[in-house]
Amino acid sequence: MLLISTLNIWKSNQGSQELSQHATDDMRQKTKQQLVAVRDLKRSEIEDYFGTIRDQVITFSNDVMIIDAMRDMSSAFNSAVEDRNLDAAQIQDMRQELLCYYEQNFAQKVPDTD
Repeated sequence: MLLISTLNIWKSNQGSQELSQHATDDMRQKTKQQLVAVRDLKRSEIEDYFGTIRDQVITFSNDVMIIDAMRDMSSAFNSAVEDRNLDAAQIQDMRQELLCYYEQNFAQKVPDTD
């Protein structure tokens, strides 16, 4: 009787371990399938996003207004100082204000990547 009870307990433990191993393997497989599905979905979303950006660039590159604006931007940028009659001290003050803005306002809104 003792021998049969011991064998039953041993077989029960062995069966329990096998069942636990099968459950663990099944859980791993399902988790892997879910991760693969999420990965594929994210890949598709990223590809769609870059496809949209590419299409916008192509559309804008063929737009006459954008082409003209790009041509005029260089000369407008270069003539901005002359148009406003700025001297070297004023330009230096503007640069200092911009630097302060970047250091005090803008940098606090951008997360640190270090």
